[in-house]
Amino acid sequence: MKKLFFIFLFCLFLQAILISKAVVYGEAVSRLERKINGVDQDNQKLELLVASQIACSTIAQKAVEAGFAPLAFEPKVDLSVALKR
Repeated sequence: MKKLFFIFLFCLFLQAILISKAVVYGEAVSRLERKINGVDQDNQKLELLVASQIACSTIAQKAVEAGFAPLAFEPKVDLSVALKR
């Protein structure tokens, strides 16, 4: 009977240890998920910033601010040879 009682106490102790480890790991996982979500939001903001910086209108505006003159004429390219097949 004593052996059964000690086995029961050992299993109870082991279960308490395993549950505490699971709680610690769960907290770590939720902390990492919050960090991942924050990084994803930062990435989306940076993607929008990059897209706005490389937009054609922004590039043209920066070129004018840098002193480049806009084209006075549009070059005409004859594509008739490339389109004949």
